[in-house]
Order: sequence, then structure tokens, then C-alpha cells
Amino acid sequence: MHFSSLLALLVLGLVPLTASANNATGAWTSESSVSVTIPRSTTASCSQRRGFQTLQLLYSIRGNSIVSGQHNDQKDGTDESHYTERVREITGQYPGLYGADFLFHGSAERRWAITMEAERQWAKGAIISLMWHACPPTMGPNATMRCFWEGDILSELTDLEWNDLISDGGDLNSNWKTRIDEISVYLQYLEQRNVEVLWRPLHEQNQPLFWWGGRTGDNGTKKLWQLTHDYMTNELGLKNLIWVWDVQDLQTIDFDEYNPGQEYFDIAALDIYAPAFSYTFNLWYISLLANAGDRVVAIGENFQLPTQSVLDSQPMWTFFMTWANGLEADQGGSQTNSIGFIREVYNNPRVLKLKDMPGWLNQSFVFDCQETTDCSDDLDCGFDGYCLSDVCYYDFRSYHSTLPGRIFAVSDLDRHTMDCGGNGISQFQLVSPLVFNYNYYYTCSQLNNMTTGAMRQTSMDIATLGNVIFLDRHAIGCQGKAIQYLRLVSDGGNIGYAYQCGYDDLFEVTDYYTEWDSIGFLGTGQPGYLDRHKVSCPTGKVLSFVQLQTNDSMRYHYRCGFALYVPSP
Repeated sequence: MHFSSLLALLVLGLVPLTASANNATGAWTSESSVSVTIPRSTTASCSQRRGFQTLQLLYSIRGNSIVSGQHNDQKDGTDESHYTERVREITGQYPGLYGADFLFHGSAERRWAITMEAERQWAKGAIISLMWHACPPTMGPNATMRCFWEGDILSELTDLEWNDLISDGGDLNSNWKTRIDEISVYLQYLEQRNVEVLWRPLHEQNQPLFWWGGRTGDNGTKKLWQLTHDYMTNELGLKNLIWVWDVQDLQTIDFDEYNPGQEYFDIAALDIYAPAFSYTFNLWYISLLANAGDRVVAIGENFQLPTQSVLDSQPMWTFFMTWANGLEADQGGSQTNSIGFIREVYNNPRVLKLKDMPGWLNQSFVFDCQETTDCSDDLDCGFDGYCLSDVCYYDFRSYHSTLPGRIFAVSDLDRHTMDCGGNGISQFQLVSPLVFNYNYYYTCSQLNNMTTGAMRQTSMDIATLGNVIFLDRHAIGCQGKAIQYLRLVSDGGNIGYAYQCGYDDLFEVTDYYTEWDSIGFLGTGQPGYLDRHKVSCPTGKVLSFVQLQTNDSMRYHYRCGFALYVPSP
């Protein structure tokens, strides 16, 4: 979309300048039933068709939450996680996204160290974002250690050189593919260890200072992006890359001139260095949304952290990544974010930290991206997808049990039903969107063709003085099948659980526990203390058993398993 067209839409009111987030109180809540579907159009990129866990998370939080991220610049005196650790020193929290750069010259010697750190961060549950300040192909092969910032990264190719670069069989085209071969070794290592990578090469494509940037037209920068994407995906066969197309907040808002087509990227990102997220930045945001289409958007780089007002008015950002030392100061030494403000941002419940991340399954990348048809049956779509008209869909539906209400006794929980309509419950948590008012947030995984079983109920038992600890007498167990419906029932003095199980067996059922925490003031067992416990299955798994455990404190014991998928008729 051209910027003039965008302005016309603004005038007509068809594109809002601002949008309200569904809920600003927490990372895992929403005001009403929300359906989030990762798009699977005919232009879906390879990583979207594979149903990556990272993309699934970003789509599920879009409009509600934003993942915190920190870049790590491998300069003298710093290691591969220096600035990530600096965030922890300041805030007591680790960011949810780890970023690094394969770089050039002496810093390139740390590429394996960066790769190993990315593997460690993924194991901890962080999103991995990697980029690459690539040396120009005009330097010939084996140029990495001879490559410098001034005159190399910051340089310009002639038109003749550029045409040779984008022409298959050209000398510079061959040099460029050799560059890609060198860097792909590290990405292949991560693929072998089932690590998903947000891959952001050729970043800031509208920046003419970079040798790859600032060339408009079909044979410009977008062409280099397309051939890079195709070479790494189709010829090298890399299956773990989530492609991040990235532009910068320059004075001209001509992002469409660099848009390679939605089939060539999974995430659209904007690098923001303008001061204080100015009004112009709001127009950049709108332009990026227009170019992203149904893709998620993110802040690829930033100095200043997003304020609450930015998150309120621009809720579609799914992550930000603060640039290395830019966390506290810019290149000139001017302060970017005060210690107090950094803590404020990381204490914002809408900002997801590492502790808020769901954790990643150790699943291999087995899907073939070179076919135009996505799937023939549900098995092609992974554990949490289903096949419809040869296209994979991955749905996340999040609900609130009812309007929030006051809970004075455990029996008051009988106002709240968790009903997945034949699908499995994958997570739930008592939440308090209003002071002293509670309801259940829960998520239903879409288990195609799951059969619904008969309603069951635990034995009714006493709940003295409304104390929540009496819940430990009730085990909701589906004997290895999915829990599809759950509700506390009360007859005025006694309580029990009504629940429904599917007929289909789960596999790889594993035990999980929430952390032990307080049972309430002076041990009185107020039910509101349950909001400290989030029962959450890893991606692709659903609940088959849940029971509260109590002693001097309380926790949930629960079991989760993968669903067996039955192909659609």
C-alpha cells in the first residue's frame, strides 16, 4: 500500500489511528471470547505452514501483551548474554526474547559462542532472534575477517554490481550464496537441536547507508531478500527459520517499496530510534500494519522502551528488542531509559518476561515447504493443527468463564464454567481483572474430531467455612483422556467438581506442578489465593488430570498429554 493510499484510508476512517488493547491487566487475560488463527493463505510462508511454537505464541498474545526482548552486542568487554544479564541486574527479571548478531571482523570469531548461547536461551524458554550484518559480496569470498563497518557494511554497490548480485550465475550472486553458506552452518546446528530462530537478515531495508538497503523497485532490495529467502529455504533446506522483514523509522514512510510479498516473511518489524515514540511513529506503525496484512508486527530494535501510552494506543506490537547498550544510553552517551523506567516497563503485567513464557516442546522440523499444498490430513499439521481444504490451521481460543464476581468462599467458584465444547482444556487460571472480583481464564486447544464423553462428577464433600484447602479432596481425572469441561458445583454446604472427558487417549502424558504458595492470610484458605497458580500445559498438550495439593501451602498437580489426531473425513 502506498503512503498516499494509507492517508486516504485514514481520512475515510477505515484505518484507525489508535486501537485499544483487549485488557491491560495481565498477560493471559481477555475481556471476552477471542479466536486467534494463524493465517494459512495460498501465500503462507514456509514457517507459517509448519506451525512454529514461536509464531503460535505471538499470534495468541497479539493485541493483549508484548514480549520483552534484549539484543546482545559482542563488543570488547561483553559476552554473548551481557545485556540480557544487565536487564536482570536492573529489574530482577530476564527478558522473554534473546537477540544477537553474527556480525563481522573480530566479532565473527564469537559466532559459535552466540550459537551456543542461543541454544541455552531457547532451553530456558526464550524466543531467539538472530540477525547478520553481512559483508558486501564485492569483497569476494572469505571476507568476514577483512570486513569493517565504515566502507564495507556502510557502502554502496553500483547498478552494474547490483544487477550481477541478483542475477543467478553472476559472480556477486555466487559470492553472496557463499556468504549465506558460511552463516547457515550455525543455523543448521540450531535446527538439529530443534531451536526456532527469528531470522532478521538484511535488516532496515529502507536504510540506504547499508550496501543492501534503500533500493526501491522490483529488482531492488526486495529482490535480494527474495533470493536470499529462496536459497536458504529451498536449496539449503533450512526449516527452523521464522523470517522477519524489517524497516527503519526514517523520514519517508515508503515501506511498500521494500515489501517482498507476504509469502516471503512471517513477521513485519520496525526499528525505532526516533525520540520518545513521536506522533510520526504512530504513522510508521499504521504503515507497517498496512504492509504486514495478517502477519504479526514487532519492534525489531529500539533505544527507548515503549511507554504504557504506546502499548495502549498501539496494541498490535508482539515484541520489542532493545539494542544492546541502548538500554541505558545511546552512542553519544545520552540516557535513553532511566533505571526506574526500565523497572516500570518490566513490572508492567502486559510485558511478558522469561518467567511468563510457556516453554518449548522439543519437536523436530519435519514439514516439507517446497510443496504448494500444505497438508493431506491433520497429521501433516503437527500436534495442534488441523487440515482443511489442504491448508493447515492452528487455532487458539481463549475465554473467560463469566463476568468477574466476588468470591468470599470456595463455593462461590460454582459460578464459573470452563467448557471447551468437545476440545481439550490446555490451561486455566483464576484471575482478578477487577479488584476483589475473579473469574477463570482458560484456553481450549483445537482437537479436531475429538469425541465427547459423558459428564462425570467427584463426590460431594464438605467445605468448612468456605476454605479453599478442601479442594484437595477432589481429583479430576480422565484416565489419560482430555478434560473438556470443568466446573465446581455446590449444594450450599458441600462441593464437588463436574467434568467431562473425551474418548480419545492422549500420549506422552507427563506430570506437572505449580509452585507451592500461600493458602491465604493466617492459613485461612481464601479462594482468591488460587490466582497465584497457572495450570498450563506445554504447546500442543491438554489436561487429563488436575488436583489441588495442600499442606502449609498449596499447589496444583496436573497431567498433560498430546492428542491423537484423526484425519478429517
